[in-house]
Amino acid sequence: MSYAVNRFVRKHSLRYILGGNPEWQDPNDMSMVGLSTQMINPTALTLNIIVALITILQFYRAGHFSWRLFWPFAVLAIPCAFLGGYLNLPSTAFKILVDIVLLISAFR
Repeated sequence: MSYAVNRFVRKHSLRYILGGNPEWQDPNDMSMVGLSTQMINPTALTLNIIVALITILQFYRAGHFSWRLFWPFAVLAIPCAFLGGYLNLPSTAFKILVDIVLLISAFR
């Protein structure tokens, strides 16, 4: 892993965990540090898994975690996340899709 990518991953993982703000996952932000479209999907997937594990651990320690509620989401979300991470979309289609998802989430 190059120095720029390593620095990017560490900086934004910490920022995402502390602030809970996923806006840095915009493809334009990731491409500014030299990540190609092919690297954005697995990088976002890896960072989201790390953040999810840390969050689960924090909820478990605080006594707010329910395995009965969690397992249906995990059974469906984990395979879908891996599938999404390995989809190969053209760069323009990927950026348009991410923009649409961000716009929809902004209006909610």
